[in-house]
Amino acid sequence: MWDNSYSVGVDLIDEQHKHFFGIANSAYEAAEGATVAPEKLLAIILELNDYALYHLGTEEEYFKKFRYAGTTLHVQMHNIYRDQMQKYLGRMRDGNDTKELVKEIALYSGNWLGSHIFVMDKQYAKSFREHGLK
Repeated sequence: MWDNSYSVGVDLIDEQHKHFFGIANSAYEAAEGATVAPEKLLAIILELNDYALYHLGTEEEYFKKFRYAGTTLHVQMHNIYRDQMQKYLGRMRDGNDTKELVKEIALYSGNWLGSHIFVMDKQYAKSFREHGLK
């Protein structure tokens, strides 16, 4: 769940983080529903994955553009998330307990994003602002 402590002070990135959290929350809430089709749950997780890839790509484009010094480690952390999501998607397609798996994915995504913002993203915030992002 988003709160202002997650802000990196760059509107575009903050909005993307809010949306990322929002999709993860929606996935969890959908999985909590009494009657939800597995296809709907898969669609939400695919949306979460697609948006995460879009967001991580946005950051990485700015890293290149601004020649951000912390790029290598930061991208490695992004790749951990990407790899885990591919594992989750494989498990979903294999027909594992969809509702429980969606909850696990949603919790993983929200927790990963929250800690990633505090540990990694706050480090680039100054650089992004110095290059004119507000």
